[in-house]
Amino acid sequence: YSLERSTDKAIQARSQLVDYANFQWEYQHRAFLFQVIIFKNYARLLRYDRSGVIVSARFKYQETPYLAQFLSRF
Repeated sequence: YSLERSTDKAIQARSQLVDYANFQWEYQHRAFLFQVIIFKNYARLLRYDRSGVIVSARFKYQETPYLAQFLSRF
């Protein structure tokens, strides 16, 4: 299952995520930032830094401990 879908909605959604990250970079001077994306039964974790973004594989956040572990450590 690929992160990169080529539909208009998918391209718009990725653009919106990047815009949110850019707004944070503009107003909060940080070395990196995280985003949590939840859609239907799945979630992804994104870690941005000044050189790009690292995206996790999608996971079922209700059936795995990944999201709770991330948030408890965050």
